Amino acid sequence: MLIREQGNLVKLIRTGRDLSSRRAQQTVVGTFRHSGGPTKALLALLDEDEQSALARWLSAKNDRQEQAQHHLVLDSAHRRLAELVKAIDAAAERLSPDEAAAIWHNLNEVSRALNRAGFPEPKRKRKPAANASGQGDLLAPLF
Repeated sequence: MLIREQGNLVKLIRTGRDLSSRRAQQTVVGTFRHSGGPTKALLALLDEDEQSALARWLSAKNDRQEQAQHHLVLDSAHRRLAELVKAIDAAAERLSPDEAAAIWHNLNEVSRALNRAGFPEPKRKRKPAANASGQGDLLAPLF
């Protein structure tokens, strides 16, 4: 069985051989909208192998849609976090202690969610030691 998508419409096509001409023959068994799924009447027209092939196809299609949705959510989360950083930078002097505490609480919730998902906090990179004013590199003139 072949499964063809045309926009939101899904066609189920049965393939076989015409015994008299020995040519491949395709017959449209039925169509359905992906959003509604196949009807019981359409499923009754399919044999067991065709039903299992359709079930695997629908499962894979749903998995791809979920994955695409997750990517959209993550992309918007990155954007929102960047906007939040800018907003806090802009209004840092005007934040009340209660507002700052609420922001810290929400940031801790984000941290806990990442830990539960198996992404521990990355190790912080050490900044190179800054030279004190008036102090220079003694070996720099040699190179």
